[in-house]
Amino acid sequence: MKEITIHLSNYHVEDIHFDGEKEGTAINAFLLLTSVPVNPPCSHHLVYGSSDTVGRLLLSFWRNSCRENPEGAWMIEEVAKAIIEEAERLRGQWPGEGTGPGVSQ
Repeated sequence: MKEITIHLSNYHVEDIHFDGEKEGTAINAFLLLTSVPVNPPCSHHLVYGSSDTVGRLLLSFWRNSCRENPEGAWMIEEVAKAIIEEAERLRGQWPGEGTGPGVSQ
């Protein structure tokens, strides 16, 4: 793969095309994270889609990593732990801790 094109319409994701293919594949969300090798390091973060859909993408990414790249899955788990620790320090617990917004019991 050499080129990826994502079409947006009215700030919503429409489809994705690989290597100039004519017919794209419909998508409803994406998450792009880049690491830019400069000093100091920097990055880009581009996210389209609802927080629920993007969250499910991240969970799917972790599940695939468990099967295909256990070291990568371990890193995702370490990041998740760090996010929880910092979130609790900065904002405290969600009302009804353990259920969070949009999470069913």
